[in-house]
Amino acid sequence: MVLVKERIRVIGLDCPTCVYSIQRNLRKLKGFYNIEVDLSSGDAIVEYDSEKCSLRDVYRAIRDAGYDLVKERMLLALYELDESEVSAVESKISGITGVIECHASPVTRLVSITYNPLSINGSEVVSRAKSLGIGIAGFPQEVLGKERGERSLFLRRLAAFSIGLFIVLYAAIGMYYGLLPHYEGELLLASLAIVAVIMGFDIVAKGIAALFRLSPTMDSLIALSVSTTLITGIAGALGFIEWREGLHSTSFFEASAGVIGFVGLGKYLEERLRRRALRSLEGLAKTLYGKARVIEDGGVREKDVSTISPGEVVEVKAGEIIPVDGVVIDGWGYVDESSFTGEPMPKFKKADSRDPVLAGSILTSGYLKIRVTRATRDTVLYHIIETVREAQFYKPKVMRVADRVVGLLTWVVIAIAVLTLSYWWFIVSEPTLALMFSATVLAIACPCALGIAIPMVVSIAVLRAARSGLLIRRGDVFERAAEVSIVLFDKTGTLTIGRHFIKDLHLIEGSIDEEQLFHYACSVESRSEHPISKALVNYCVEKGIKMENLSDFIHLPGMGVVGFIKGIRVAVGNLELMERLNISYSDGVIELVKEIGSRGSTAVLIAVENRVLGVLEVGDTLRSDAKSAIEELKMHGLKTGIVSGDTNESVSYYSKILDLDLAFPELKPEEKAELVKNMQDKGERVMFVGDGVNDALAISSSFLGVAFGSGSEISRESGDLVLTKNKLVDLVLFFKLSRIVRRKSIENLAWAFIYNAILIPVAAGLFYTSYGIIIKPEAAALAMVLSDISVILNAMTLLAKKI
Repeated sequence: MVLVKERIRVIGLDCPTCVYSIQRNLRKLKGFYNIEVDLSSGDAIVEYDSEKCSLRDVYRAIRDAGYDLVKERMLLALYELDESEVSAVESKISGITGVIECHASPVTRLVSITYNPLSINGSEVVSRAKSLGIGIAGFPQEVLGKERGERSLFLRRLAAFSIGLFIVLYAAIGMYYGLLPHYEGELLLASLAIVAVIMGFDIVAKGIAALFRLSPTMDSLIALSVSTTLITGIAGALGFIEWREGLHSTSFFEASAGVIGFVGLGKYLEERLRRRALRSLEGLAKTLYGKARVIEDGGVREKDVSTISPGEVVEVKAGEIIPVDGVVIDGWGYVDESSFTGEPMPKFKKADSRDPVLAGSILTSGYLKIRVTRATRDTVLYHIIETVREAQFYKPKVMRVADRVVGLLTWVVIAIAVLTLSYWWFIVSEPTLALMFSATVLAIACPCALGIAIPMVVSIAVLRAARSGLLIRRGDVFERAAEVSIVLFDKTGTLTIGRHFIKDLHLIEGSIDEEQLFHYACSVESRSEHPISKALVNYCVEKGIKMENLSDFIHLPGMGVVGFIKGIRVAVGNLELMERLNISYSDGVIELVKEIGSRGSTAVLIAVENRVLGVLEVGDTLRSDAKSAIEELKMHGLKTGIVSGDTNESVSYYSKILDLDLAFPELKPEEKAELVKNMQDKGERVMFVGDGVNDALAISSSFLGVAFGSGSEISRESGDLVLTKNKLVDLVLFFKLSRIVRRKSIENLAWAFIYNAILIPVAAGLFYTSYGIIIKPEAAALAMVLSDISVILNAMTLLAKKI
């Protein structure tokens, strides 16, 4: 045992009950030893076994109790961070004493660290991280989430593509009719080629920078080809090069403009999917910066939520969204926390037990005074939003392989170009042929087809998917689908409809007519705002059952309602309400209540005068296509499971009727995400399907996240795939489409590499001396265009293909 003592400061304490709530949660932790709290300052000394427990566990237990810790955050930039290194980096930094949480993004190479300032400062965190071998570059000037101007980028890519196409066609027509451009024409073409290169200069700059780092990419090959052909063309146009018969500067202008134009368009198609992410996420975060009513000096004043501090008291009325995290210090009410827990039933909150509430949940009925423990950036909802924001898009694996191969190909092509130049210039003594052949090698070897091979297939597949009710939000989802080993489903709103329905009415001893009992129950429930009450009233309206006015009505929070109809007392609620009113019921009623609970439903007892006459079964219902979708997924060799914040009885019931392989009940949002991460650490490739805010962390943590179109905004933003028609059977369609996309991608990539392998030797003049075969730069550019067209046409067959 390694006993650790950590000094922390708790926010939001105001009475001994608060301390008890925190202690109760901490005692649930394995390895927790003791906590001593100074109620006046919030300072505390917590003791735990670091081999079984961590500061992160302590922090989460305190947050679950409705309170928070004084903490600080920092964002660090790393020199390099591969996807395979993420877990190791997070584990090393999380192991530093005083560090609460750590999240790393391999795309942005940023690490977000939350630490306890009472035990360690920022510079010490950086120093310790460096000592662990983590390459920290420093503090980034910009945070995650900033987008480039998509419209500006599109216009630049379109302009470069149009100019490149014009020059290629102009040169091809001129070559066909034997027309050579005059000086003014060459000047125009040179100007257009320069403009095209400027429009795609970011690609050239990245490629050159990669070359200087001695780690060339696809952009490096593009940069070499474009710069070499453009400089050669300009030199020829200015008279510095004496062209051999049949050669002119137009050949080189069309090569440079064509290359940058076609590659730029391909890269835009790839980048477009990435920039679609996180747009609505910013709008959702703004909901945390609205107004709230703060109780001050005996009065109420409206303030911006962003200005509210822990310790202040806010009031919330029925129907309003709770704007802060906190604990109830006065009043009672039913709070809809389905966005966080997935449970459709609102939870009863009261001041006596200092119940915690979360920003973003809804007070469906009642009135609450809440002492603030966390506001804006410290709330659970904002924490979820930030975690989802870190879920960046990745290139498809096959595309990353292509990049690495092209990196090696770059050095090979450079070597071939230098050898070609040297051979024809110094050995054969043909300087113009040397320039032409070396430039042609670079032009024809430029991976234009490689540049659009995958993005084109993915883009067309995205369009095809959209027509079928599948919104693709990540470029590599089709490829990832082939690696998925298990599909986990949220329950409420995903496998089920997510609403309350009257499923059955069980009459006791048949002593009353069913319609009459509904008449009594609906009349009383018509005064209540509880979701079950609304479901019951809607049922009566649909069935044409009339309701009467009440002479008296009593709402007993957490138990049910009581009303009087023409002097007859009617009580509708749970067993606790019946006991409170001294209403008798048999053992058969108790068994019936248990049976209904085992089916994942809620039992509502209806008593007239002093006897229970009926028990309503109220609950959610399965989606019509849930069973067939799961059967097909299992036929394809996939394991399936259910993950929910709902009760064990409810989750077990649905797991059994759907014949699922795994079931995980009563999990909080962060516990769902932990479950997913743990399964993936053990080698599983998890697809998580959900619809609520409570699913966002699990969706963004999963290998492949799927959200319902009707779900919460944040779950849609965290999903790699969105089922816009809200049909589970569309998952089966997605897997079928993914197999086709993978095949098309490999076909395009193979063709692009074969094209380069065959034509590079010809471009270098290998067959010129023996057979007189020569490829001029303009012909190379034309071959490049034809290669691009063949790739595009192959991709477009996806639109007509039946799935």
